[in-house]
Amino acid sequence: MSDLTLVFDTSANACNVGVFRDNHLIVHKLVTCQYGHAEHIVDLIKAALEEAEVTFDALTHIYTTKGPGSFTGIRVGLSVAKMLALMLDIPVIGIDSFTIASTYYLNKCDQEGDYLVLLHTRKKDFFTQLFDAQGTPKAAPEILDFEGLK
Repeated sequence: MSDLTLVFDTSANACNVGVFRDNHLIVHKLVTCQYGHAEHIVDLIKAALEEAEVTFDALTHIYTTKGPGSFTGIRVGLSVAKMLALMLDIPVIGIDSFTIASTYYLNKCDQEGDYLVLLHTRKKDFFTQLFDAQGTPKAAPEILDFEGLK
């Protein structure tokens, strides 16, 4: 039996949904939205599962972001994840937004040194975290403004 994992993120200016079979992405759906994540996420999940030809009952795991990011967006994502996990009796795992951004970066770029992940707060500052070339955090997350980034 293969692992079928639903992954989604509602912490930023979009709703992202991915369906993975045995750790390989088979479908990705995205809707850009600064607000209104609750209006999009369930339909996006249903569309991703349909395109993947997967039913809710076939899912074995759910992953979603737990922040930092949009407070309301995170609450929407965690609520949907918890509801699905209870309904399907499968585990839900929260992943921090820095780990997701770091993993994406490492998969897209050749990295030889340390790098800083920046996530905009929608204000005049950024959530930041420093990682080494292997993607291991080197420092605790911080909030920095433009001056602090210098």
